[in-house]
Amino acid sequence: MQERKRTTQHRPRQEPGRSDRQSSRYSVHTVGSTNSARCPTCHSRMVRASEQHTRLGRTEHTCMYCGVTFTSEEQKEHRAPPPLPRTQQTRRSSDTGSLNPQQSLLLKMIIGAIVLSVIPILNWPFSWLETFFHELSHGLAAILTGGSILNITLTFDGAGTCTTRGGWPPLITWAGYAGAALWGMAITMSASESHRRLSPALTALLMATMLISTICCMSNGVSLLVMLIIYLLWMAAVFMQAKTKNAFILKRFLQFSGIYVTISAVISPLYQLISSVGDSKQLARMSGISEGFWVLSWELLALGVIWRLWQQAGRSE
Repeated sequence: MQERKRTTQHRPRQEPGRSDRQSSRYSVHTVGSTNSARCPTCHSRMVRASEQHTRLGRTEHTCMYCGVTFTSEEQKEHRAPPPLPRTQQTRRSSDTGSLNPQQSLLLKMIIGAIVLSVIPILNWPFSWLETFFHELSHGLAAILTGGSILNITLTFDGAGTCTTRGGWPPLITWAGYAGAALWGMAITMSASESHRRLSPALTALLMATMLISTICCMSNGVSLLVMLIIYLLWMAAVFMQAKTKNAFILKRFLQFSGIYVTISAVISPLYQLISSVGDSKQLARMSGISEGFWVLSWELLALGVIWRLWQQAGRSE
């Protein structure tokens, strides 16, 4: 009887990860756009999945971009966060240490205002503007508390006085530096990108306030000349805008003017501590509270205005 020879068929060894329909261990496919797998390291969707027939039934993924191997559970734990809305991205610019264009512009204007404040003659027009709003704030506080404005005087060296009748003296005295900081914020916001719809109305309101105050409260020749120079500068900026059909010059002029007034509201109260006269001395006599307290209140308000402008610039596109 002939013996039958046993034949054995040898199949080639199969490399893990190769595509083969007859493989019982691996079922390999490339993840397409319908799969939500994403690499937890580089967040790439170019991953290759291989189903492991184990007790847990987990699916292993291999990133074809960075080579990291991860499971479905790890992918869920490290799922990439959804993209932030545009407004939240600009709000997070300060968290990441980067400045957007508006914040960079604001920082340059603050530095420029500080440098200009120590340069004589060149800083006169902006110092006159700060003094005008300082004295005007005294007068408005008098009106709000039942008093009236008798006269506002300005000088070439940047000094000024406001003579009032009636009203509540402590608030009238305190309102000078506080009001200057708020006026500075209003001027800056009148040229802000975030308030572009209100910019023409705010600019017209500021110029109308200056004109009415000049006509009603000033009679001194020097004061009228100072205000005339301020008006000519503002009108020159408006004329340049109308001629070039570009609001860039007027906006930057208004922004810098507002920043200078606000920075002056930060620097000027400090001189009260070394001066023999001033608003802080009068408030100390009226209230019995140290003048340092009143200087600190002005500083906190002015710095708060700068912080508010910084936040507004951070939210600008």
